Amino acid sequence: MPLPLVGAVATGSAIGAIGLLGGLGGLISSFSKNSKESKMVLLILAMKIDGIKDEELNLFLEVARQYNVNDLQKVKDIAKELLSQDNIQIREIFKEYAKENVSEYDREGNTQFLWTLVNMGFIDGDYSDNERSLVDTYCDIAKIDKTFAIEFEDIAKAMVAVVEQKKFLQNSKVNSQKSEILSKELDKNQAVLENSIKELISLSATL
Repeated sequence: MPLPLVGAVATGSAIGAIGLLGGLGGLISSFSKNSKESKMVLLILAMKIDGIKDEELNLFLEVARQYNVNDLQKVKDIAKELLSQDNIQIREIFKEYAKENVSEYDREGNTQFLWTLVNMGFIDGDYSDNERSLVDTYCDIAKIDKTFAIEFEDIAKAMVAVVEQKKFLQNSKVNSQKSEILSKELDKNQAVLENSIKELISLSATL
């Protein structure tokens, strides 16, 4: 269940990554800077770093719908070309693509996408070191204080706990009256967490 919104290849040096991605010409900057499409490319790279899971794909499609991305095939084609390069780590591809396509001045939009990245990391129940490294990289490039990432990670953990508690309640033999009370309490907890996400995103625009 997606939280509310909102395998690596061979090793290569950062210098090699810059040269190789630069050799792709217009491909690396084929979308306008900070476009929703370029962020969808970054999401595909994030999914690929540990292998794409069904939960991640479902979230990806939901984000594409919310972003109203019309040319999703072009997004996929660009990601495929970027990932076809030999002797380069996915995190380096992510870094160089983000440097060319993310503007630090869209603070609110960038922070919203940071939540999406964190959400993507937690969606399969395994927030890996690889996924965390992409979150750190994105913060560096978008000039986002990493405190926001830490806050989002804490919220995501709490969201996962709420989702698991809801699942347990649905499968338990708790009487209907008590179940309804507990369900409403969990809904309240989820609403508080969702509001915290919105507040953090709004706060980022004022800094």
